[in-house]
Amino acid sequence: NKSKYVIAGNQSGFLAAIRLKAVNENVIIEDLSVFASGADINKVISKLYLIDSDKTTVIATIANVNASSTFNNIDYAVGQTSQTVYLRADFNNIGKDMVGINDASTTFQVYDIVAEGVSSGNNLAYNTSGTCGSGDICYGTNYIDNITAVSKNVGALSLKISNVELVSSAEGTSLDSSLTTGWNKAAIIKITTDSAGENTLSNGDEVKLMLDQIKIKVEANSETVLDTHGARIKRLGSGFSGYSTSTFDTLTAGIDYARFNMAESDLAYDDQIEASDVAYFLVEINVSAVTSTTDWIRVSLDMLNGADGDADSAGANFQWKEGSDASAKFPLRLNKTSIDGTKIEEAT
Repeated sequence: NKSKYVIAGNQSGFLAAIRLKAVNENVIIEDLSVFASGADINKVISKLYLIDSDKTTVIATIANVNASSTFNNIDYAVGQTSQTVYLRADFNNIGKDMVGINDASTTFQVYDIVAEGVSSGNNLAYNTSGTCGSGDICYGTNYIDNITAVSKNVGALSLKISNVELVSSAEGTSLDSSLTTGWNKAAIIKITTDSAGENTLSNGDEVKLMLDQIKIKVEANSETVLDTHGARIKRLGSGFSGYSTSTFDTLTAGIDYARFNMAESDLAYDDQIEASDVAYFLVEINVSAVTSTTDWIRVSLDMLNGADGDADSAGANFQWKEGSDASAKFPLRLNKTSIDGTKIEEAT
């Protein structure tokens, strides 16, 4: 029920759910065809599975997957109550001497079902008239299409972010306990990467996740005055270089956004995270003046699934890619869409 990423070289979870129901008599499906969007599907997917409603039993497989592929001679029984079957897939590895390709994604639709009634033995035919009667195969809910709705998107990657958190301490550094004039340690972003398995860069080198940009949401109350050039970020741990600094409008009573360029030359390789690794990034906010005991700030990640790199409410929190061979991506497709940060308040 949501778009996802799969590490290339692995079997996916469920990629599409197909709801089936017969009326008047039970039906036997003989063939079921699947349309997969995107280019070079045969390079992306090595095998497609049709899984029964128990979510375990394999009804049929397709070993040579193309844009249009058919599960043939499956003889699958459909009763007169709704039942759901599923698609899952094996994905080819990406890298040197591998079949898989970077930046590949696909969706699925079902069409061209061949079926007959169990009692009558009559062949069924699809109907797009808007009504669904005896002897008809009808797709969707309005019965005017000869294909199902589109599934959610799945992207095959050589490496991906598996989790993002906001934590209170890491690598010997903790968030400030109270707000003061000057630089305040306001957030620590924890990024975890998946295993890359056997995936590599096209030249065979190790694939690393590359963070191009990070966007944060900054909140403050009406009394708190933030410096116009007062947001910066750095990677925590030994051997990392320095800060990336961002600007935003002078903020009083409201919300603003800061976007950091993590690929700056003076940050060296701070933007690169190895597979099966954890990286921490400290965000500091510069407060020009603390004027009352009600002053506070909070740094959050508000758009983990954003679609672009803008520094506004719709912009993604991360612009990233799975190694230098790949194109920039924005949504993370995790099991969460935002993370609220810790409120840093002036001491009473």
